[in-house]
Amino acid sequence: MATSNSTPKSILDNLLTSGQKTLAHSSTLSPWKNTPNATFLLLSAFIATLTPLFAPRSLPRRGLFTLHLVLLCQAFLARAPPQVTNPAILYTSGVLLGVVSARAFDRLWFCIPEEKFHRLIKKKRTTTQNDHGKKNGEKPTVEYEFVKEDALTLPPFQRWLWALELATVTRGIGWDWRISGIPAHTLRSRRNFVVFSLLQLGAMYTGLYLISYFSRAILNGFEDVGNPQLRERLVWVMGNTVVLYIVIAAGWAMTIYSHFGMLMFPLAILCVGLRVGPQSWQEVEAWPPNFGNWREAYSIRRWWGPFSAQRLLAPTTPPRRQHPRHSPPIPALLPEPKILFSPLPIRLFKRYAHLLLTFFISGAIHSCGTFNISRSPALSQHVPFSPIAGTDIDLYFYLLQGVGIMLEDFTCWTLGINDQSAQPPTQLRRWLGYAVAITFHIYTRVVWKAVPLARAHGFVDGRGEVYAALSAMEVGASAVPGNFVRLGVEQWMGSR
Repeated sequence: MATSNSTPKSILDNLLTSGQKTLAHSSTLSPWKNTPNATFLLLSAFIATLTPLFAPRSLPRRGLFTLHLVLLCQAFLARAPPQVTNPAILYTSGVLLGVVSARAFDRLWFCIPEEKFHRLIKKKRTTTQNDHGKKNGEKPTVEYEFVKEDALTLPPFQRWLWALELATVTRGIGWDWRISGIPAHTLRSRRNFVVFSLLQLGAMYTGLYLISYFSRAILNGFEDVGNPQLRERLVWVMGNTVVLYIVIAAGWAMTIYSHFGMLMFPLAILCVGLRVGPQSWQEVEAWPPNFGNWREAYSIRRWWGPFSAQRLLAPTTPPRRQHPRHSPPIPALLPEPKILFSPLPIRLFKRYAHLLLTFFISGAIHSCGTFNISRSPALSQHVPFSPIAGTDIDLYFYLLQGVGIMLEDFTCWTLGINDQSAQPPTQLRRWLGYAVAITFHIYTRVVWKAVPLARAHGFVDGRGEVYAALSAMEVGASAVPGNFVRLGVEQWMGSR
C-alpha cells in the first residue's frame, strides 16, 4: 500500500479546488447566473435598511434577515461585472463588498440596532436668567445638550432614513457609539470649511495625477526626456530598489487616501455648504480629518492607532500596568484586605489576541478584493482561487502589522522605554521611531502586499516583480474616479 505524503498545504489546496468547482457549478445552475455581484450587493444593502421598519424579533424582520443573508451570499457567489476589466476597480469593489458585509453583521445581525445605537439630538437647554442679569441687561447664555433618540418612536420613512444613516456612518459621529481617538481639528466657519475642503480635494487629485505620471515615466524609461545623459541618470537613480519601494508605498498611500477623500470631501462640501442631509452631518465638527497628526506616527503602534486608523485605537492600545484590586474583607479570616493581581501572562494573551484578531478581520475584509478578481470572467484565468496564490495576501500583510507591534513592544520593554509616559518623547526617540515605523511600513507594504498582489492580479514586467508592482500601483491610482485635475491637464495638453 502506497504511503500518503500529503501535507497540510496540499490538503488545503485540494479543499479549495473543490470549493472553486462548487462555486462555479452553483453559479451556472443559478437562474440569475448572468446577474453581476454588484446587483446583489446593492439589493442586500437595501434590504438591510428595511429591516428596522419591523418590530424586533418579529416574523417579518426574521424573513428580511433570511433574504438579506441569501442576497449577501449570492453577492459572493455571483460573477463580477464582465465589462469591468480593470483589476484595481475589481479589487476596490471586492473590499467594499467585505466592508458592507462586516458592517451588516456588526450592526444588524449581532444586536438589535434600535436598542444599541442611538442618534444624539442637539437641543437647547432651558436656562433661567436671574434678577442681576436682568438689571445689567446681560444676554442669557445658550447651552445645548445631546439627547438620545429612540428610533422605535420614528415614523416609517424617518426610521428608514435612520437605518440608512446607521449603515453609512463610519466613526459614529453624531451617535452615542462614537469611536475614541478621532483627531481634533480647527472649527472653521462654513465658508472657510467649504473652501478648505475644495483645496484638499484638488490637492488629493493633483497628488494622484503626479504619482501616476511619475510612475509611467519610470516604467517608460523617461523616454520623453530629450537629453540622453539626463535620461540615463534618471533611469539609473529611479531604478534603484529603495527608490522604487518608496514610490510604490507613496502611491499606495495616495490611492488609499483618495478612497476616503473622493467621497468624504464632496459629501462634506454638500452637507455643510448647502445644509442638506442628516442634521448632524450639516455641522463642521462632524467632518474631522481622516488621519491624525503625523507627529503621533513615531512607532508602528501609533502609526496604526491614533495616526492612520482611529478604529484600531482600542486594540492597538498598549497593555497597561494593572492596578491592584482588594478582595472583600472577611474580618474573621482576613483582617486586612488581600491584594490580588491578574496574572501577567493572561493579560498579555488577551491583549495581543485582541490585537491579532483585529488585524485578522481587517485582512479578511481586504482579501475580498482578490476574491472578487477571481470571480471576474475576464481576469479569473490570471488569478487562481487558492488563497495560497492570492486571496490570503492581505491576511499575511495585516497579521504582520500585529506581529510588528508585538516585536516593537518587546524591544521597548527590553530597552526600558515607556511608550505610555505622559511626557513627550525626546527628539532622538521621535526620529528613531519615525525611521523604524516608515521603514517597516514601506518594506511590508511592498514586499508583503504590493508585489504579491501584482503577481496575483496578472501584472508581469520583464525587469522584475518590483516594476510589476509599480505598474499595478499606477493602474490603481489612475482608476480612482472623478480626477478632474487629470482631465484638465489632458485637455490642455491636447489643445496645444
